[in-house]
Amino acid sequence: MKVCIIGGGIGAYNVTEELVKQGNVDIHIFSEEKFLPYNKIYILDVLSGKKTFKQILLKDEAWYKEHGIEVLLNTKITKIYPKDKTFVSDKGETFSYDKLILATGSVPKIPPIEGVNKENVFFVNNIEDIYKISNYAKHSKKAAVIGGGFIGIEGAKALKDIGLQTTIIHIFDILMENWLDKEASDMLVKYLKKLDIDVLLSKKATKFSGDKLVDKIEFSDGTAIETDFVILATGVSPNVELAKNSGLNVNKGIVVNEYLETSETDIYAIGDCIEFQGKTFGSVAPIMDQVKVCTKNILNANKERYTMHEPDYAILKSFDISIVVIGNTKDEANADEIIYKNTLKDIYKKVLIKNGFITGAILYNTHGFSEILHLAQSKTSVLGVNTDFLVEDLIEKSENREFDLSHIVCRCNFVTYGTILKAIENGAKTVQDIEKMTKAGTSCGACIPDIKMILSTKVKDYSPTSDVYTPKTNTVDFSIFDNL
Repeated sequence: MKVCIIGGGIGAYNVTEELVKQGNVDIHIFSEEKFLPYNKIYILDVLSGKKTFKQILLKDEAWYKEHGIEVLLNTKITKIYPKDKTFVSDKGETFSYDKLILATGSVPKIPPIEGVNKENVFFVNNIEDIYKISNYAKHSKKAAVIGGGFIGIEGAKALKDIGLQTTIIHIFDILMENWLDKEASDMLVKYLKKLDIDVLLSKKATKFSGDKLVDKIEFSDGTAIETDFVILATGVSPNVELAKNSGLNVNKGIVVNEYLETSETDIYAIGDCIEFQGKTFGSVAPIMDQVKVCTKNILNANKERYTMHEPDYAILKSFDISIVVIGNTKDEANADEIIYKNTLKDIYKKVLIKNGFITGAILYNTHGFSEILHLAQSKTSVLGVNTDFLVEDLIEKSENREFDLSHIVCRCNFVTYGTILKAIENGAKTVQDIEKMTKAGTSCGACIPDIKMILSTKVKDYSPTSDVYTPKTNTVDFSIFDNL
């Protein structure tokens, strides 16, 4: 059976890996990018020098060759012909398939700001964007980031790491407004200012002034700031261009059914590009679930139904502190709150419970993510039980906690507590060791605080505060672009 995969990100790679594990399949990958699939979640770590591009490559060329996988890079697919089971590229080539998987990801939203197309306005969507930003940063002193969500904040930190005076500009009065409450946002603003990152809230950019290049950002209130370049981090949308051009059912995303099949037989879709039961996706864990379901349905004629694991979650990376948010964290009617705050340790934890079930949580610079997520997604009632463990026990008495060996610590890669203990028995002493030996923490990173907690209890003389990365200014290696 010939399976073609259109896309070059985490979804495309993981469905490839799963197909290799599950069956004897002729696999062909088509990607617009110039490079083999890599983990886009960590491209800002490449900008800061924390990781090299080689470290975020998901597999090297030898792996694809070993498994007989054809990878066509720098190839844009422009239209699918479902009745003929063929599709064409922008080079005029025609390809056939038995089963087709769309993993086209997302595209940046372009805000309605005058001058948004100037040469020194950048997005953070792929490794080539990072290359452009890095090159421009070498001759710059100031940078501005439009957007106070996850990408905007992580982008600002990366720019600061390479020595730039950096400002975050956000239209709302709360950072990460879809996830954080005001308490957590205020703590984050205070932390960013300690890092010498300026934060401007309730600021609407209306114009990027300058000739070919932006040199000043003007705001709706009449004020302005100077900058050498701009990064736009104003959100993303599902990439539906190909599906739309091919007549597939498209709404916010590519509409799929319970088998992750599109409106056309034998064409499936996974990841950021899809819409399932009115919902779109933007984190790694749902993609991993979709990969397994999609693979089974391709190999076994639609026998596996996809079920969303709600609530969703997100993580702010690239900092010495961690912020993980689960589900709905906004105050809502008839919801109870369990709150723990320790300003001496810069810790804040908030768990929302409605009708006995956890509906959301903010874990600011603390752990407990995997257990709280399990309780929330498994719809386990916390009524009638002592709920102190949701805050007190996980923060102050973590050394006394012991999970079941089958407890999943890393949701993205389905790594259990038992697997992590085995790695520690085999010599793992740091988060990086655990990542290499188990893959835990290598996808979205939400479980890293929990991994540190486990290491604290199992590894002698382990210090979570010392198990951190110290950036090296302007040491970014972009030799991958030398021969392009």
